[in-house]
Parts: sequence; structure tokens; C-alpha cells
Amino acid sequence: MERILVSMVGVQGEWDALSRALLLAKRMNARVFVLVFEIAPEMAELAVRPAAFGNPVWERLQLMIEKGRADGVPVGFFVAVGDHETEMVRFIKQHKITLLVAERCPKGSERRGWPLELLYRIRRRTSCRIELIQPRREDRTQQGRDN
Repeated sequence: MERILVSMVGVQGEWDALSRALLLAKRMNARVFVLVFEIAPEMAELAVRPAAFGNPVWERLQLMIEKGRADGVPVGFFVAVGDHETEMVRFIKQHKITLLVAERCPKGSERRGWPLELLYRIRRRTSCRIELIQPRREDRTQQGRDN
């Protein structure tokens, strides 16, 4: 069984990557793991109760996980605090992840996504395949909502 990992920082979501992972898992009969990084260690105590935040990011994440589970996809949710590279490599090895789905971070952009250098280092340290997703442009998605 394939094991797919989507990793995101707690204040921003990688919605395109998570959506792609859930669609792949449904077709391939795979399991999805969502690894959320908290920015500040003092937030880690609250991270185990994401609904307690009242934060739209956490609420959207919870809705996407519930939708995936309703579609028959096993989804696991995990919270990590620490160095992104170290924690992701540890998680990939510990849970025997076979595919990492990540959003590509455009060069010089402050948008969400993981830098390619980080993903290359992770690939070298694990046997995990990586699928890069090009995030939708913000202006395109905004136009679709206005029409």
C-alpha cells in the first residue's frame, strides 16, 4: 500500500498538494499522512486540539481531512515542532512514506510551498519519491469566485 505525505506549515495550507494527495490516494488505494509544522514551540500545546483555534486554516484542514475520510481514504494527522528537514526525514523513515506531495515554491516568492533545495536534500536522505505540484495562481482562483 502506498503511503503519501503532505507537509505544511501551520499558518498556511498547501491546499493544492493535499487535494492532489487525496485524489491519488482514492485512485491508488493509498493512505495519506498530513504533517503540520507549528511555527512557535509555545503553540505546540494547542496544536493537539486544532478545532480549539477557531482559525480558518485549521478549520479548512479539518474539513479536507473529513472529506477524504468520507471518500474512503485513510488520513492521519500529525503535528511537528522543530527543524523542517530533520522532522520530515524522521517522519518519512518512521512511517515508511513512499510518496511526498509538495507544492513548488516559486523562486523569489513569499507564497506557500517548500524550497526545491530542501526537497532535494530530503530525497537524498530517504528513498521517498517526490511529486511537485504547481500551485494555482491567486488571480485565477479569485476570478473564478467573482464570476
